[in-house]
Amino acid sequence: LSIFPFFLPDQNIDVPKAQGLFQVMLKKYAPGPQWSAPMMVGGGLRAMSTSGGVNSIAGLALSGGNGGTSGSLIVFRIPNNQKAQSELATMSQILQSFTITGAPQQQQQQQSTGDGGDDYQNEAANTVNVPAQNIQFTKFVDPNFNAFSLDVPAGWNVSGGMKRPMPVDLRPWVKAVSPDEKIVVFIGDGSIEPRYLPAGWLTWMGCPPGATYKTSAGLVTKVLYYQSADKFVRQYAESRIGKACDTFELVNVEHHPDLARSINGTQGVVASDAASVKYNFTAKGNAGEAYFLAATKKGKT
Repeated sequence: LSIFPFFLPDQNIDVPKAQGLFQVMLKKYAPGPQWSAPMMVGGGLRAMSTSGGVNSIAGLALSGGNGGTSGSLIVFRIPNNQKAQSELATMSQILQSFTITGAPQQQQQQQSTGDGGDDYQNEAANTVNVPAQNIQFTKFVDPNFNAFSLDVPAGWNVSGGMKRPMPVDLRPWVKAVSPDEKIVVFIGDGSIEPRYLPAGWLTWMGCPPGATYKTSAGLVTKVLYYQSADKFVRQYAESRIGKACDTFELVNVEHHPDLARSINGTQGVVASDAASVKYNFTAKGNAGEAYFLAATKKGKT
């Protein structure tokens, strides 16, 4: 599973433009296979491909707003085996919920219920594989500082906001839970603290790896070694979600160097990575799938 977020400033994308944009992005970010012509499915666009023993399906999601159009290209690949058709059907149903026309203009503000960390694992037992439906969207606005907004499914239980322990420590997060509590989607995690790379002088000051260090500016950080995105996201998934499940089986890991460059940039970056993982899990008799995507970077010290 590969996800490529983007933003087009000062542009309003209609259906014909979206079809052309979809084809251009597939050539750049998913080259190789011969993709089918983009088709309208539900409210969005979808293309498929079978090449070299691999089945692929791609979708384009766009959302217009003030200042331009934001969107994501989603590409899902699965080897042509006995599970392929089932997994492709599931992904196809998910893509049907996407839209290229943006969200309704109704404004909806939800209250933050915490830092968005510890309560994720509580949803695992109720989360299962279910077909996507024709989902309508509404606007969620950060209730704490009005710092950001995004489209969320209408009728879902949405919490989140900007957690700001201090001016230089910004932690945006949003979590959405479907009405039947079988689907949980989240972006960010306000409980993740900034990290400071270990150094001899820190150890001398009594802050070895694993300790908490408070900078002269007052920023509270964890002294930890840099982790590549695949290691970080696996540790995160297994410690936050996996421990609440009966079984939690890693299916695949995929790196996304283009996404890492897009998120982290290159200025002053020593190491940069982005990776996604997929897990199959069971919890209290329910079976489901879990997907995680994370980016990490190491700056100059």
